[in-house]
Amino acid sequence: MGRIRLLRYSQLIGYEFDTYNNTDFKDPDGNHLTVFSNGNKPNSCTHKSSAELNSTSNILTFKADSTTYYGKIEYNNQLKTLQIWLDKAGDFSEPVLTIDSIELSKLLELIDNKEAYVGFTSATEHPTRIPIYYHVFLSIPGTKHF
Repeated sequence: MGRIRLLRYSQLIGYEFDTYNNTDFKDPDGNHLTVFSNGNKPNSCTHKSSAELNSTSNILTFKADSTTYYGKIEYNNQLKTLQIWLDKAGDFSEPVLTIDSIELSKLLELIDNKEAYVGFTSATEHPTRIPIYYHVFLSIPGTKHF
């Protein structure tokens, strides 16, 4: 999220795959994954703020080479868990981050208690940073895939 400046927006969840230790945002280190949301209040991407839902530095090290990294984000509405996987093969054998007892419909005040907008963005401040490309597949149980 860093310099994308999502600070003024509410009703969103930000997933930060970060390779830069930005002391202005109190980053824990230069290689971490953090989930941010401040519900209906203006958001923040500052670590240890009320918007930080969970964070881990216990992830594989991102390298600025030809390595492809695979990520998966899954929310289970029945269990109220949000899990994130990250690996180099797309096997998704074990989540690297789990958030328990999270109710997205309450946190984000979903449209008709079931709908939300989904968007993806990335930023890099330096040419040696890792470029991010997205291949997105959105799966919502009970709906047709598009």
